[in-house]
Amino acid sequence: MTQTGSFITFHDLTPAAHFLWASPSAYDVLGYEPEDLLGRSAYEIVYPDDKGETGTAHKENLINDLVATQLVLRYKSKKGEAILCLAIFGVCYDFIVACITQLDQGAEE
Repeated sequence: MTQTGSFITFHDLTPAAHFLWASPSAYDVLGYEPEDLLGRSAYEIVYPDDKGETGTAHKENLINDLVATQLVLRYKSKKGEAILCLAIFGVCYDFIVACITQLDQGAEE
């Protein structure tokens, strides 16, 4: 798999992980303008089948104050498409920083 685009987000420490900030490149990957995401729960754009695993990783990260967690999951684009991504996130002071990279499933390694 190859990387095709990436963006960065900041989230609050609540179980819903509300977006506090998103880089402009969120539009390139998911079709959302940063303003579209602010205040929304991160789980609103996680593909339904991936919410359980993502929620577990989020809780473990907060409880254990992990440096970083890495997940491969699907996000819903603004058009409703499933976008495969690699998400690396961790707690930084009073918020969560996430680096999300779109993966191209059709590319050869």
